[in-house]
Amino acid sequence: MKLTRILPKPFAIYYQEYDLNRTNRELEYYKAMVRVLEERSHEGHEELGKLKEETLERILEGKEKPQEKKVQTSDMWGSI
Repeated sequence: MKLTRILPKPFAIYYQEYDLNRTNRELEYYKAMVRVLEERSHEGHEELGKLKEETLERILEGKEKPQEKKVQTSDMWGSI
């Protein structure tokens, strides 16, 4: 929609600048959120790999028995 149809040109320019600045701020915010979530995901995958490796080592050493039932995260967090 053309703003000049409903607003005088100086107001349309002012509003367009305002809207563009607001959109750019939102874009920066969401880019930061993506970075944080990517870092959390990466760290979570690393930690999960370490835990699985440690568990496998303990099983092979005979210090721990293999789990008979696989625990799903939906079972763990479903009641929250």
